[in-house]
Amino acid sequence: MSTAPTNIPVVVSEAVRFVLDAARRRFAASDLARLEEAFDSSQRANDECHTARSVIYQRPTVLLPGLSARPWRGVAETPAAQILEAGFPAIRRELDALLASKSGFQPFLDEIHLEGGSWNAFYLRVDQHPFEQNCKLCPETTAIVESIPRVGEMAVISALTPGTHITPHCGPWNVRITIHLGLVIPEHCEFRVGAETRHWTEGRCLVFDDSFEHEVWNKGTATRFCLLVDVWHPELSPIEVTVLEVLSHALSQVYREKERIDLTKGTLTGERWWR
Repeated sequence: MSTAPTNIPVVVSEAVRFVLDAARRRFAASDLARLEEAFDSSQRANDECHTARSVIYQRPTVLLPGLSARPWRGVAETPAAQILEAGFPAIRRELDALLASKSGFQPFLDEIHLEGGSWNAFYLRVDQHPFEQNCKLCPETTAIVESIPRVGEMAVISALTPGTHITPHCGPWNVRITIHLGLVIPEHCEFRVGAETRHWTEGRCLVFDDSFEHEVWNKGTATRFCLLVDVWHPELSPIEVTVLEVLSHALSQVYREKERIDLTKGTLTGERWWR
């Protein structure tokens, strides 16, 4: 069976092939069936699904079949969101300390969707690995994130200055659920996922599927801060999560994500960049 999708770069297809070949030697074919289907270049179901789902805004590059698809999810059904909300006082204290010391923030890695304003980040975790330098500045937040079951790839404090617009975009695949914990939420900040726009609340989480089109605005006069954490989709099997973790790491090596996030470059340390 071919596992080199035609809609992603060749070097990425080679990484997919390598990881799936290794997985086939470890796991039963039935355990890998959904992954095989998602990455099979002879399988046109993905393209058909993209077309059918365009009305509801879900357009990832790779669509794993059989996973429930809803733009928004509730906190009550998301244990990770409950953990983050319980930890809000400690997380907010550590953010306040970071801002008081003017430490650790830098421009967000992905500015391709940025229109106006600025999008800055304090990276705690990328590609399943912690940034130890930043984790030491926020030990309680780090411990809370690490306690989350089936935690995914990224944990980052995201800051949007007034006038910032993150334009519509979709995540690359439908295997993760993303959580935003509101930390500092001024008025006139909006978040659209699919057809519905919501607003953050300090100490509360918004939970969404980033394979659906989403965009963000800060139309206010102060900077908005959220903690972003992703978790694996609850309907993935443990074996699927294991393979996806290996694949995600392989793809991050292709795109050199750890090298691109250099904590010494573009640093805003010592600056009062927020309002």
